Amino acid sequence: MQRADHTGRPTIHWVSKTICRIGERAGVRLGERTRRSRKEQGRVETVTKFAAAHDLRRAFGFRWSQRVRPNVLQQLMRHADIKTSLLFYVGENAQAAADAIWAAMPRDTPSTQPATDTFTDTCESDVAEKSAKHLF
Repeated sequence: MQRADHTGRPTIHWVSKTICRIGERAGVRLGERTRRSRKEQGRVETVTKFAAAHDLRRAFGFRWSQRVRPNVLQQLMRHADIKTSLLFYVGENAQAAADAIWAAMPRDTPSTQPATDTFTDTCESDVAEKSAKHLF
């Protein structure tokens, strides 16, 4: 693997692989999946996904979305369009915000929370719709 390009700067491929190795050595596991074995035909194996560069970027964006205004987040994430920042980071934590509001409500009064969680259903469908629009 080529470590540097013609200017002496590290190549993107080398940096990406290095970050993946760091994530693996640090034990930052993102999940597991199964796949057909490459070595033994017909055998299924479990593969662990470790943190990669884009996972670190996403975590950075999510954490800062809770601390700064959307236009600042857009600059931090270097998004060309504010819509990208809004779609993927701002409002992603709507359920946590709703939980914090319900937790702050006085306990001595009867709960006014609806029997069905229409807020979550609405948010999940909105996020799914936004994601679908972004993908196609």
